[in-house]
Amino acid sequence: MLIFDPAWAKTLFPFFVPLTTPSPDRLFPTPHSLPTGIYVAIYFPVLIASYALLLSPFPKTTVAKQILAFPLLLFLLFYPILLTCPQDLLHLGLSVISSGCLTRLIDLYYVQPWTGIPSRYYVRILMAESMSDSVARAKKDLEDQDKKESVKVNGSGLSSSQGAIKALSLKPNLDQGEPLTWTSTRFRSEMLSPLRNYTSIQPSTRSPNAKQLQWQDLVATLLLCELIQQALLFMTSFYTPDDLDRFTMIEFWVFAVGVAVIMITNILSYYYIGAMAWSWHTGNTLDTSDWAVLGTRNPFLAVTPVDFWNNWHTLFRYIWVDLGFLPTQRLCKQYLRPDTVGSVLSKAARQALPVMSVFALSGLMHGYIVYTSMGQPFWGQFVYFMIQSVAVILTKVASQTPTGRWIEHMYTEGGTATRLGLRILGVLSMFTFHAVTFPLFMHPYATFGMWYGMRYRSLFWWYFGKK
Repeated sequence: MLIFDPAWAKTLFPFFVPLTTPSPDRLFPTPHSLPTGIYVAIYFPVLIASYALLLSPFPKTTVAKQILAFPLLLFLLFYPILLTCPQDLLHLGLSVISSGCLTRLIDLYYVQPWTGIPSRYYVRILMAESMSDSVARAKKDLEDQDKKESVKVNGSGLSSSQGAIKALSLKPNLDQGEPLTWTSTRFRSEMLSPLRNYTSIQPSTRSPNAKQLQWQDLVATLLLCELIQQALLFMTSFYTPDDLDRFTMIEFWVFAVGVAVIMITNILSYYYIGAMAWSWHTGNTLDTSDWAVLGTRNPFLAVTPVDFWNNWHTLFRYIWVDLGFLPTQRLCKQYLRPDTVGSVLSKAARQALPVMSVFALSGLMHGYIVYTSMGQPFWGQFVYFMIQSVAVILTKVASQTPTGRWIEHMYTEGGTATRLGLRILGVLSMFTFHAVTFPLFMHPYATFGMWYGMRYRSLFWWYFGKK
């Protein structure tokens, strides 16, 4: 019997069973189990070496570094596939680390040198440092101006205040040397990029609703996330994967929402801890434009697919944009021009293919995770995310129609009752959409019983539920 194979899921998705049924003939052999200590001791030195190579002055050419990096990346790819350990959650964790690091390293070692365009994180940190130096020079010039009536800046004939304004407007000149001969500044910016993206440096990208937070401001939110996570882990611990076979559609949806909240509160908890540690260590405030996760809204109250995915956790969003969206967009502009394929097809391709590439990368990543750590089929995850990409594209297309623009206008400018009614309608529409599509995503995690293995993290379980 298939675990979590309710009749309603098969009715809604005729392809549900073939996409979620493991093949009797695995592409790779069953993973060999190693002792936990040895399993970790082998993995992390290779992971560290794959990043340390970026800082190494040798070899001196990009091609040589790419050749040396290739076997390291292959190791990260196949290690969770071919080897495992007695701790299932640890194996799952290393699969997640491998998938995330691989997407990042492929971008750093191969995509950025190929395109010749450094990541936005590096550009923004250079702008931040350039602006910081300019401010320091401007302050010194203004102090000197108090002592002298007339001061020239760099022989340009500008007053110090004018020179400061000009200096603040200058963009940094990017190093045009070997793209893989990195400084510690670039390495630090790239490593922190999933957490902090330096959006506030550019006024055009800084959110108008951004806030400045102290680390103490996140304590209550962190405790709330932990409380919700602990309570849900305790409540879901009463259900094993076999129990999900008997769930109705409504029961499954309630349970799935609970598991999704466990996942996102777990991610948020680690994110808040990292942001708080950075703020405490540096003494700086947390700009919610830079620390993007801090500025997102509750995704479970989203009214459209675009709204949902804009507010789901954003740790990998910009990495996938750099790795998938921007290169695909450039290829579309280069090869799918209006004069070669027609204006209609060219416009459709430029709008659809970059978005689909981002969701395809997400589908590949999640498919890799469920295959390596759970032995579940890859295709269910990939199809789920491609369905989401189509929903996002259709939402954007609809928003450009007269009806879509009218709905958006009423949603933002209409009366209180109208805006509330549209929000409720949107939330219910998203509820229905996820109820129909989420079984594809949920199936491998339900089979694996991820929430059941995490019950030990709940203090409520240790106190009330332990048998």
